[in-house]
Amino acid sequence: MPDGSSKAFYRSTGTSDPSKAAENKGRWFPFEGFTTGAKQPLGSTFDNNYNAARLAKTYHNRLEGQAEAMSGSKFDDASRWIDKYIDAMGGDDVVFKDARVIKTGGNPKAKGMTTAEERKVMGRVNRFLNELGAIDFGGDVYKFNKYGERRRLYGFNYSPESEVRALEAQGLSAQADYLRKKFGLGDKKK
Repeated sequence: MPDGSSKAFYRSTGTSDPSKAAENKGRWFPFEGFTTGAKQPLGSTFDNNYNAARLAKTYHNRLEGQAEAMSGSKFDDASRWIDKYIDAMGGDDVVFKDARVIKTGGNPKAKGMTTAEERKVMGRVNRFLNELGAIDFGGDVYKFNKYGERRRLYGFNYSPESEVRALEAQGLSAQADYLRKKFGLGDKKK
């Protein structure tokens, strides 16, 4: 990014919000890695094969369409820059000719890969993005719901202690206390 930060982008197919398909299709939007499709319950064991994967969109659950949410942001500028760069390099056919791309649509699939292999690749991508500082762990897609459930990133280990800290950071002290008790973590630190 021009400001020195890092961010991953995906090209929208326009299928997740059919009412905005014409506006979103082909545009580049930021994302925060690959997560479990369903939110995982408090205290559950993280399993890389648990369920369908999901592209963790930066503008997840916004009332307005992604293009409106992004309008005027540095990500909007970056989307236009990516398109110009790809065009200058010869277009999609040249730039992506030999790329092995994970295609999404709720459940990522790459030709010839098993589910376990896909999860490993997504885990490597997530760890790489994290090393670059390209994942916003405070984003909407990672927030706990009122039951203490949330999506989890592939390729990361989730300990009860880290989940308690994340719950507390989001102000969900009852759920944090539940995990402390379940895993014998002791009382809240003062």
